[in-house]
Amino acid sequence: MLHRQKCYTSFNSSYSSCPRRFGIKTNAMCSDGYCVCTGQGYDYYTCLPDTYGCKIVVNTTEALAKPQYNQQSQTTYSCTPVKSSTLFEVHVLSLYEVIYRSPVAGYTIVNIVSDGKSDRPIILVLGSYQPVNWILKLPADIIITKVILIARDSYIDQSSVGGDVNQVQAIERSPYGSYVDNAAKWPRGYGNDLVGGDTVGLLKQVYIRFGVVTSFTGTYRADEWSLMLSSARRPSTPAPVNNTRAQSSACVSAYKTGTSYQAL
Repeated sequence: MLHRQKCYTSFNSSYSSCPRRFGIKTNAMCSDGYCVCTGQGYDYYTCLPDTYGCKIVVNTTEALAKPQYNQQSQTTYSCTPVKSSTLFEVHVLSLYEVIYRSPVAGYTIVNIVSDGKSDRPIILVLGSYQPVNWILKLPADIIITKVILIARDSYIDQSSVGGDVNQVQAIERSPYGSYVDNAAKWPRGYGNDLVGGDTVGLLKQVYIRFGVVTSFTGTYRADEWSLMLSSARRPSTPAPVNNTRAQSSACVSAYKTGTSYQAL
């Protein structure tokens, strides 16, 4: 079933429009009772991100991650591209908050499931608006090459990665906001940019650093996740660039030095 947003009609007017919560980025307008979006990187009919190899859909059983809150399934925005990076296995988990409108960090547990070792370095991108303490639960034979922790500049110091961090080789902390130099480096968004998020920008940054994301899963609120690693169960195919030795070397070099890689 196609996810559509109905237009809004004011109680004192017959004029229909899209809710104001549709951000400027989507360029939403009302057509035949439903919102359509012409913003770059958004699907015309669903107004959900469709860019950099990741087409966001709602509540699909194909999502590699399953978020819960109070042991209840949550509305999920996700993509699992058929063609993803062959150099890295990159999973993005993103949410708005754990505790309702609280400046105090909530805890969310990430249970990682695998049926074998990955054939590529594993990258986890963990993003939120409110402060979050991410608790990783890893199989004994799984090593995470890097965790990228994203939070608003005023909340990044309250956010953390805990649990099985002895199996994480590096943690990169990336604040965003109007008062940090790298504000545009790692935008935040949980897949539905109706409240001002920038999922398109987040997917772009993943693409620049690592190639097409292996999976993206987002939800508004979650205190527990289950994430299935994909390497052992589905082969990947090259994207987003021509798979030449020079480009592959440049991408790996950029990753090791922490700089951006842009294909020619």
